Amino acid sequence: MLPAHRDHSIKTQSAMPSRHHGSLWSAGPTGAHVEASQHGGNNYVSKADFHALQLRVLALEAKMGVVTDSPASSATLDGVDVVEVIEALNINGKSEKPDPVTVSVPPHLRGKRVDPEPPKKAAPLEGKEKETVMPSKEDIYTQFSHKLPMFIRNLTPLPDSNINIIPPTTTTKTMTFTLDFIRSFLGGIEWSPGLFYVPPSHGRSVLPTRTFYLLDGTYQPYLPVGPGAHGAILTAFFNENPEEYDGDEAGAAYENVPVFICNSQYTKQIEYPFQQELNGATPPGREGKHLQTRYTYYGTYSQSRWSDKLDYDRLQEDVPHSTKMHIAETLSEVGRPEWVTEALMKHFFPKPEYEGRLPKGGKIGGAAGNLGARTNITEESEEEAVQTQIEHDIASYLRKLETWDKDSRMKIKLLKKENILEAFEKPDVDDPPGLRLFWEYLECVGWDKGFYNTMVEQMLKSASR
Repeated sequence: MLPAHRDHSIKTQSAMPSRHHGSLWSAGPTGAHVEASQHGGNNYVSKADFHALQLRVLALEAKMGVVTDSPASSATLDGVDVVEVIEALNINGKSEKPDPVTVSVPPHLRGKRVDPEPPKKAAPLEGKEKETVMPSKEDIYTQFSHKLPMFIRNLTPLPDSNINIIPPTTTTKTMTFTLDFIRSFLGGIEWSPGLFYVPPSHGRSVLPTRTFYLLDGTYQPYLPVGPGAHGAILTAFFNENPEEYDGDEAGAAYENVPVFICNSQYTKQIEYPFQQELNGATPPGREGKHLQTRYTYYGTYSQSRWSDKLDYDRLQEDVPHSTKMHIAETLSEVGRPEWVTEALMKHFFPKPEYEGRLPKGGKIGGAAGNLGARTNITEESEEEAVQTQIEHDIASYLRKLETWDKDSRMKIKLLKKENILEAFEKPDVDDPPGLRLFWEYLECVGWDKGFYNTMVEQMLKSASR
């Protein structure tokens, strides 16, 4: 029901609405009137509501495809009650919304609709062939940079003068090397995961230093994304530095170290160049040699910062499960190096601490200082008694160490990869503490073209034998 406004309002007639050709509305010299019927009662519409209603119904007519002679022509739509239209247009304050209407094109616009033109393609310039856009070195080197540790991200990139001498990833310009060739030509022993060392006892080394890296991108997700880029590797334990065993003869084991990487995103772009270099001829007995895993020379790297430990969140959220599984399998394998076994013993079964007596600055103190007062003996005999007690404590501790070494080695032999994976989940303050990984930073300091050429020459010689 519309509100009845006695003043400045137009009274609607109670008779049934008459049918006129054209529109719902009629406008005479003395004003406009609305013909409507609602339950036989009277309805009043204010002028403001009337004009608003008129405009909105005209809009409705346009949507429904009704042709009118003029915006103010008078008529009703067959079967449409004015009051229902008013209620549908929400003039009486009701919140109901009409059902959505499928809008059709009005008759006077039919045939005039213009379909949108398809997007125009730029015509190629005359005399210029279509160029193939290749990703830049910067794109290759930086696409995974957000995953690297902060120290690596903040390092200054290698100068362009060094980057430009690196061969592109094409069959004819990039040479890769098999594991057999690298190990036979460079020699050395595996000193720590991925790091190989040539001891002075092995004779002269062709390396710039006595160390080199052989790394696998399958299990190391933070390696350099390409030659000349910085990166990092993950490791659970470290071996002692070679200098601690061989002194100055060991050289700078962590400076200017050649790095070779296989199974990385970059190396997968390189096709095998072996047969092309030999003009398509595979030497007898060398068939299938190209199926070996091949390594790419990435440059020389230095560790300009000692390692940092990953926290629990980074270990669980960022480090792939395949990486943790590989480390767990390596640590639990039967043929692991002795230094790895000792590192596992130290972490999971810590060595017992010495709690016996020790002399302080050559003077008798602490509990031993009261020994003379209790036994009423001379100062000399007091020192002898303290010395005897110290020897007794040390002997007792050595027996504990012997028992600890025997028991812990037996337990480490029973260690499975599942135990290592469980250790990754444990808290830092657990007993024993949870196992965490370390960053081993690799800062690229150059790309040795002479060393690379020597490797290529020697590989071709060995392949032709």
